[in-house]
Amino acid sequence: MRNITIPTIIAESTFENISNSKKGHQATLKALKSDLFKRYSIYEGNVQKLEDITPSDRFSVSDKEALLHCYEVGTKPLEALKVAIFNTLGDIGKSYCPYCLISEPRTIDHYLPKELFPEFSVLPINLIPCCFDCNNTRGKKWLTGSNRNTINTYFDAIENKRFLYASFDVKDEIPQVVFSLKNEEGIPEYIFEIIESHFDTFKLQARYRNQINSIVSEIYSRFSQPKHKLLTDQEKQELLLEEVKSNQANNGKNYWKAVVIEALASSEFLIKN
Repeated sequence: MRNITIPTIIAESTFENISNSKKGHQATLKALKSDLFKRYSIYEGNVQKLEDITPSDRFSVSDKEALLHCYEVGTKPLEALKVAIFNTLGDIGKSYCPYCLISEPRTIDHYLPKELFPEFSVLPINLIPCCFDCNNTRGKKWLTGSNRNTINTYFDAIENKRFLYASFDVKDEIPQVVFSLKNEEGIPEYIFEIIESHFDTFKLQARYRNQINSIVSEIYSRFSQPKHKLLTDQEKQELLLEEVKSNQANNGKNYWKAVVIEALASSEFLIKN
């Protein structure tokens, strides 16, 4: 997982543009505007502790239907909002889902689920670009006990703290990488608990392990080429560690592929074969 740029889209203008395009719900949405913007202020005041926000009892069934309609039925202003959200990612950010760093982000997750918080259905800072797998896996569940079960990649500052590690082994000629989460760089305990829940929620260790064979095969193939066969063990290790640095520079200290290659670089089995 990695942090992504927080959208600077004006939330109130976004809602007004979308609500004005909703002919059947326009009157309802206009009447809700004052209460809605108060809820926006509550969200913005609690971005570091979103678990403290509880669903509102202010909105009726028809109110919720109108609020959900803002996102669930396409309009030009809604499409413009989605485009603006994805454009905040930049070229590198568009390559990998910030939740898993495996697949491309092609959909949008409501961090506070729209089914529970319909008032935030088009709030820009509640909309996180992610991949289909992560969006489908997370669903409407966002709490484990009283704490959040997933990192908020806008507001939880995680990128400068290392927490993902791996070790490499070979059993019965099958390469195996074991991932582990360690809090060795002073991550606040409640954030580290969210990180642990994040890995469980998105089944990240299993998903990462599914990618291992292709990485190992690519490195074996590379070192089998004539220009690499004459390299010393130390030179091979240095090449891999340079690759680790490059990957971490682009995708953060906890980029799973960098962590895997780092583990492979310390493996005598890989380097010597």
